[in-house]
Amino acid sequence: MPLEILYAIGALALLAILIWAVAVPQLKSPKARALREEATREEFKDPERYAQKDQDKLAAEAKQAEESTRTLQS
Repeated sequence: MPLEILYAIGALALLAILIWAVAVPQLKSPKARALREEATREEFKDPERYAQKDQDKLAAEAKQAEESTRTLQS
């Protein structure tokens, strides 16, 4: 009997993780997605010129956009 309970708990945990993995990309804002794509294009276009400060600035903007989307959805 205890083994069946562990299987049920494991199955429920797996289901919860799968639902979370599918839902998380849907929660990200289009603005944050666009900023990440822009940063990637700039980095691949000229990697030496793409400075760390630009990376940090775009990462901060993307994080802020995602946080604002989460607060609007709540």
